[in-house]
Amino acid sequence: ARGGRIVQIGQSAGPEATLASAPIRGKLLSVLGHANPGAPPDVTADAYRRMVEHAAAGRLTVDHETVPLERVAEAWERQAAFPRRKLVLVP
Repeated sequence: ARGGRIVQIGQSAGPEATLASAPIRGKLLSVLGHANPGAPPDVTADAYRRMVEHAAAGRLTVDHETVPLERVAEAWERQAAFPRRKLVLVP
């Protein structure tokens, strides 16, 4: 939308993001950054509580892969090769 805003939160997908500049200029968008360490503790606590409520209700999912604990070495190799992939070790 014209005059819209893009807010970048965290860097779990990597420390850099590539954005095409033409849509930002053409639509007069704003790009903002956010870091949780700058948020007051009560704001962080409330956001965490709401996130947990969404997760418990099944409204929040994380794309991940489960790996048996006995294959931990393989999991580390895959994590090194694909650092943005979420792996969960299970007994």
